[in-house]
Amino acid sequence: MILTAKWVLPISAEPISPGAVVINDEEIEAVGFKEEVLANYPKEEVRDLGEAILLPGLINLHTHLDYTILRGENDNLPFLPWISNLVQKSRALEYDEVLLSAKLGALELLAAGVTTIADTTATGASLQAASEMKLRGIIYQEVFGMDDEQLEANLLNIKKRYNELKAKASNRLEVGLSPHAPYSVSRRLLQEVADVSQSEDIPLCMHVAETEEEIDFLIDGTGPFATTYREAVGWSNIHWDPPGIPAVRYLNDLGILNDRFLAVHLVQTDPEEIEILNELDVKAAYCPKSNAKLGAGIADLSAMLDAGVLVGLGTDSAASNNSLDLFSEMEFGLLLQRAKDREASIVTAKELVKMTTINGAKALGLEDKVGSLEPGKQADLTAVKISNFANQPVYNPYSALAYTASSRDIAFTMIGGEVLYDQGEFLDVAKEEMIFEFKNLQQKIMGL
Repeated sequence: MILTAKWVLPISAEPISPGAVVINDEEIEAVGFKEEVLANYPKEEVRDLGEAILLPGLINLHTHLDYTILRGENDNLPFLPWISNLVQKSRALEYDEVLLSAKLGALELLAAGVTTIADTTATGASLQAASEMKLRGIIYQEVFGMDDEQLEANLLNIKKRYNELKAKASNRLEVGLSPHAPYSVSRRLLQEVADVSQSEDIPLCMHVAETEEEIDFLIDGTGPFATTYREAVGWSNIHWDPPGIPAVRYLNDLGILNDRFLAVHLVQTDPEEIEILNELDVKAAYCPKSNAKLGAGIADLSAMLDAGVLVGLGTDSAASNNSLDLFSEMEFGLLLQRAKDREASIVTAKELVKMTTINGAKALGLEDKVGSLEPGKQADLTAVKISNFANQPVYNPYSALAYTASSRDIAFTMIGGEVLYDQGEFLDVAKEEMIFEFKNLQQKIMGL
């Protein structure tokens, strides 16, 4: 099959207009100018996408598909009350209910041009949902635990859950571990997880330096994480000996940071910590809308990029963002940095598009498979319509994607050569039935 479009955006090379991509089974066979490709493959079936930008499938570097049902349920709470409410509501759901929530999130991603994810789950439901919806990526089993008296039992359970997820994973999904955050995992448990990760080459993901309250808890053991949060999760009587240093330095001292560690948020960092991330080749997930909505602050993306840190883009969950639209995230994240630094030349549209494609692929160790349109890579693609008045004129496809496109402009999404979303329709998915079940679940949430 040959896909043609007004623009083809390889990411690894300059934009091509008009362009074409040759798909052979699950892989990309050729990328080039439309006229040349059609001449070289005269017998291939051709699908012309017209006024569209054809680019690699997007990579959402931080999601929690399990929490899709909680979209808009608490829009005006600061971080601590918000996360306490999240814990309470999510604990009241059965596995099948969480699975339904995760499936709706996975469908939203496909309709938004996302083909690869880095998702964190406590239940494992997002792995089943991602497998059924044929997404690619890493699903991280979430790890909690501040009570070292339960350390051995906790470790056995973590290994059991990890092995269960690994056995269920499709060939497109890898399984990792996600120690939740420095305020919710003890020092000893973090060290044990680090040892397991390094000995078995398991990727890690962690919420790091998200709020000022987290840093206060680490430096002197005070603030709402020492009181409100610990009460909400039942840890009030567990001793906490603060390390006396902020999050990145603390994790560095524990030896947990490495090139397979994905640090999410990084809102509260200083230049020294950013340099630590760069030296250890730690990958970063920038989640600007979630951080803004919860009043956490603004991560210093421009400083991280200048230092050489590999940064990708994530939406976080629908519960803390309300949207899994990476185009909206690109625009917001770009403008936020320029407003923060009062500088119009920093952080470009091209950099944001790379963050949602090749940077995300590198962060997950998948750059040999996805993230750019090149022969031999997997045929994971999405097409963005640019025929609407709001998208025209297009002088630069990177600008069009970062500033004017939205998930509503997605024409189709393909993973491994298979079209899964096409002109507003999901293939082989009973969408209406799922939405009906979702509305029933919403009624349960409203009663909690």
